[in-house]
Amino acid sequence: MSDRTYTPRPVYETARTINAERQTIERVSKAWDVKFSKMPKFYRVDWAAVNAQGKVIGWAECKRRHTGKDNYKTFIISLGKVLAGLELYEQTGIPFLIIVEWDDGLGYYKLKEIDSTSIEVGGRFDRGDAQDIEPLLHIPVNKFTFL
Repeated sequence: MSDRTYTPRPVYETARTINAERQTIERVSKAWDVKFSKMPKFYRVDWAAVNAQGKVIGWAECKRRHTGKDNYKTFIISLGKVLAGLELYEQTGIPFLIIVEWDDGLGYYKLKEIDSTSIEVGGRFDRGDAQDIEPLLHIPVNKFTFL
């Protein structure tokens, strides 16, 4: 038996962030007249869009940003999350969307491929967690479709 002790990574998701994400997805659900099903906590993506017959018609990663959409030129997201969504898209043919609500807009981006020039290493430095630094994909905000 190993002397190593397993220390799980902290989970930074809070009731507040979960509620904000749920409110965002409810707005999209009403706008598109489609239901969203929350995936399990450690699933590859946040949501599955489901039609009236219960068939999955979309995979979605949903984020809430407490800033204006024009405050930054790009929206950044974990490359790992994007790769998971793209793999689901490639294996199922079901679209993968990144849904983001800013303080002044709600938009989505249908991701079909990755622009390798838009990948940088970055993340959150304020929590002192080295695991928060990872490859990120920068998506220009002007490529989002706004509802």
